[in-house]
Amino acid sequence: MKIWGIQSGVSELDEQIQSLGKEFGGSFDFKSAALKPVWQHMVSIFGYTHASFFEYGAEELVSPWPDIVINVHPSTTAIALIIKKRSQNKSFLINLHKLDVSSRNFDLVIAPEHEKVDGNNVITTVGYLTDIKAEKLIKKNYAYTFSHLSTPQIFILGGTKTQPFIFDEDELSKIAKDFCMLQQTCGGSLVIAQTIDPDHRLVTAIEQTSGVAPLIHNQDHSLKGALAWADIIVCLGDDFSAISKACSSGKTVLHYQINRTSPTGFVEFYQKLRSMNMIATLHDGLQQATYSPLREAERVASHICQLLHQKHKVNVLL
Repeated sequence: MKIWGIQSGVSELDEQIQSLGKEFGGSFDFKSAALKPVWQHMVSIFGYTHASFFEYGAEELVSPWPDIVINVHPSTTAIALIIKKRSQNKSFLINLHKLDVSSRNFDLVIAPEHEKVDGNNVITTVGYLTDIKAEKLIKKNYAYTFSHLSTPQIFILGGTKTQPFIFDEDELSKIAKDFCMLQQTCGGSLVIAQTIDPDHRLVTAIEQTSGVAPLIHNQDHSLKGALAWADIIVCLGDDFSAISKACSSGKTVLHYQINRTSPTGFVEFYQKLRSMNMIATLHDGLQQATYSPLREAERVASHICQLLHQKHKVNVLL
């Protein structure tokens, strides 16, 4: 099976494309293309394309056509539709997340439940698609970073490369005290994602409070390594991606709310996870029930394979 992902240039979104694309076990490639501004919306409306309409990437969108095309960003929707037209509907077209055009333009739309997307060709997920699988988080594969730390290891996850957290002094002091209290209760070590603390202000505040500096998880190191060694994962802030990854790990997951406006749909998402025993607040304590980790990319890929099988049978009959 051959899969193309239409690259958005947003790492958090492209990760979701890749997470689904690699579930099929075939060849997966990102395609990067862009239409000239004047054609970006006109092509979607009229369905006509020419190589001259492209800013770049036209030479990449040629046969042999893929079995599956995965799009995620509104800016590349027209590119996905071009592939479907040029392949004469041979490519099965998928969009992740809510669309800015009718869902009928795609064979399948995959959207988190909290986005409230309806349609006969829509399948919903709990949170975002990730490539995190509990059984593959093997400590020995990442021993170079975490093996020297005392247990239990508490991994503080949140923020992104493009949007790290910025705290004022009061927030910083409160967060540092709460994390120190958690560490005193549990023992072990604190590991903090660099996206949370790029300027090391939180590390300094924790060290001043407890006398011990946490380990910073550098962005160059594997996130899976931190998740493999973590005994407890604390998700700082209302981040769909971070929480989806944490709840795919099978580890104890705690949520630490900060003074920010929650994104649309977060309350529904969080309550869904609570009802599935996947997450608790930091102040609920650590008596979290056992849960079945999220495996949404795998589940969705299985559903797509069934749809493609049915489509192939229909084409044979025709």
